[in-house]
Amino acid sequence: MFLKKLYGHSKVLFVVFLSFLAAFIFFNYKWGVVATPIYQYGMFSGPVHLSDTLTMMEVNINGASPDMSQYSFISKDKMLVMPEKYLLSLLQNGTVEATMQSIFSKIGAGNWMHGNQFVPDVDSKTFMLWYQHQLQDFVKTKIDSIQIYQRKLLWNGSRIEPLGMPQKITILAYP
Repeated sequence: MFLKKLYGHSKVLFVVFLSFLAAFIFFNYKWGVVATPIYQYGMFSGPVHLSDTLTMMEVNINGASPDMSQYSFISKDKMLVMPEKYLLSLLQNGTVEATMQSIFSKIGAGNWMHGNQFVPDVDSKTFMLWYQHQLQDFVKTKIDSIQIYQRKLLWNGSRIEPLGMPQKITILAYP
């Protein structure tokens, strides 16, 4: 048994190991923080709620929608998911900061958590320049303008129908 061998090897390491183990169990129980790298119950413990309404990103390059059938799955993923994840990161950073602040302030380490650690250094213009270069690699035409729209879709059991007009995301436009 590992603990028996550790105790025989070094009583100090045995006490340190048990102390860390007890601390991780305490954090997991008391504050709901998943502190151990092995047992990640918090990742899978909540119910998954499915909705009949979907949100999808649409990209217009040089004023036209690209024919998605011409691109590989990875290219489509880059085209549609990268702007969505960038917008999501902008929305979630405040929540992450508040959560981390509440957890670390309980153990006296709240002053280590600063807002600039959770806000991306990349502004919208820088992201769009990077995004334009990413698209340029597989679109194979010169990109003069990019507009990104968000569209709501309704799943009706057998088909997807658009709900209203697509909404232009003004902070994600190039140039």
